[in-house]
Amino acid sequence: MRIKHLRIKFVLFISLLTVGVISILGTITVSFFSNAMLKEVKTIAAQKMQIITSDLEEELKYIFNLSENIKNNQELEKNLYINTTNSEELYEKMRLISNITREYAYADVAINSIFVIDKDNQIFDPFYMMSPYKEIVENYEEFHNFNRLKTYSAFSLPTNFPSKLDSEEGSKSTITYFETYISKEDYQPIGTILINVKIESLFQKFKNACKAEFDTAYIVDKQGNIVYKIEEEESKAIAYKEINDKDSSSGIFNVNKKDYYFIKKDLEVYPGWKVIGIMEYNNLKTNINTIMKYFYGIAFLSIIIILISSFVFSKKITKPILNLKESMDILASGEWPEPLVPTTHDEIRALIEGYNNMLDEHQKLIEQIYHEQEEKKKKEVETVQLKLDLLHSQINPHFIHNTLHTMQYLLKANKTEGLLEMLISFNRLLRFNMSIEKDFITIEEEKLCIDSFIKILEYRYDYSFKVEYTIPEDILDYLIPKLILQPLVENAIYHGIIPKGVEGKVLITMKAQDENLFIEIEDNGVGIEKDLIDSILNNKQASNDSSFNQIGVHNIDKRLKLLFGAESRLTITSTLNIGTTVAFSIPLRKLNRKA
Repeated sequence: MRIKHLRIKFVLFISLLTVGVISILGTITVSFFSNAMLKEVKTIAAQKMQIITSDLEEELKYIFNLSENIKNNQELEKNLYINTTNSEELYEKMRLISNITREYAYADVAINSIFVIDKDNQIFDPFYMMSPYKEIVENYEEFHNFNRLKTYSAFSLPTNFPSKLDSEEGSKSTITYFETYISKEDYQPIGTILINVKIESLFQKFKNACKAEFDTAYIVDKQGNIVYKIEEEESKAIAYKEINDKDSSSGIFNVNKKDYYFIKKDLEVYPGWKVIGIMEYNNLKTNINTIMKYFYGIAFLSIIIILISSFVFSKKITKPILNLKESMDILASGEWPEPLVPTTHDEIRALIEGYNNMLDEHQKLIEQIYHEQEEKKKKEVETVQLKLDLLHSQINPHFIHNTLHTMQYLLKANKTEGLLEMLISFNRLLRFNMSIEKDFITIEEEKLCIDSFIKILEYRYDYSFKVEYTIPEDILDYLIPKLILQPLVENAIYHGIIPKGVEGKVLITMKAQDENLFIEIEDNGVGIEKDLIDSILNNKQASNDSSFNQIGVHNIDKRLKLLFGAESRLTITSTLNIGTTVAFSIPLRKLNRKA
């Protein structure tokens, strides 16, 4: 078949020429740089070994830190120094020490058990003083080896301690970390800490990482003993001792007429162990060949696509499309592009005009949504502010009735001094509540409001409520929203202290830090269940007919968010029968005193 079109001939010529040149250059490149690429692969293998050993060292550091925490446990150290004179005292000492070590062991599923053994080989655990466990501990050969070597710390070989002493190697599930317990008084050894770690938990990350990178991997100690091994197949088990004895950290060796590449590295945090990774040497080359095949394939396909694309699309067609793409990129970046000007009279023109219409409609729709959202937000803010204004001026009639009833009682009882105090306090509360022209008052004024409220409650309930303040004097003239603390104190008394039925206390703490005022209201009442905290903040708490006003915790939380943003929301922490703490922070705002 004869080719009539010059464009087709040109494209075919360029295609063949380009493919030929790239093939020749690629072959030369592979031949020239294969050794360099192989070296790079080995470097990557070394880097992966570094990552694997680093992860393993992190696991070991965790064990070391756990042992250090146990040694620094003051309660454990105090119990170790207890002198016993009879078996009952010795048993109690064992029980106290074993309870401490069990708490550490139960805190981590990777830990099988933890023991403390003194220098006389006395294990401080009543359970393991009974048969047959007593004999297991006494005959633990790894512990005796540790004592004979007189080292400060060491890991054992895999065992089943403290479950069994004799077992097949493949079923051994525990490694023990020994560390000498040094007295802080005379710096003499007074015992040994034994941390029994589950092998699969300790080496799980190591196992997964090595399976992904090596055919076989070992952890061996200085004596050449295998601590842990990963073998893909039994047929690939390799004589690791030959590698272990080599001085070099990596290299090639032959087993059964097959070359293997090995790499080994000592652990920095525990020099007694080293990691050996082994892979088939041909796998390194195979990876390089595979990479080059992908390189040729991708390069060839890229050339074909580029040449075909250049043949199919002309400048006249591609330019409007590129302009359209640039306009879309501008739109994706968050800016509005200028309308495109069509330069053709075909389908591309209709596409551009449709795109321009879409931009116009899209912009109008966004502006409409934005306007609607602004109006909605404005109405919500106005509604919330209206509710707050109403709440400010609304005093609970029940509170007024109960207060007046108490005043009547004081008058009949001829307690004029108490009646005067109650009238002053009630008048002060009314003045603060009805001063609608002020949204903010000083901390000192809010404190006075709280004191007045507490004074009224003390006369009403004939009961002393303790309110303590931890407030620096230099911040008393800072401003806070009016009636923001009094409802929280009231809530703490009605829902926390009074239901408990014992003498209660409310502690109010304030401090200025980093341009913010941090406020905490803490009580020692009955506490709140965790499930109820969200309900309280979502305006689902029960109302109190005896409260001073109707400003609940939810209203305060919403008011703080309205005034200062979500960062100033209320946080509630509580413990049943212990107490509750309500905390929030607001920006510092100081009172401007006019001369």
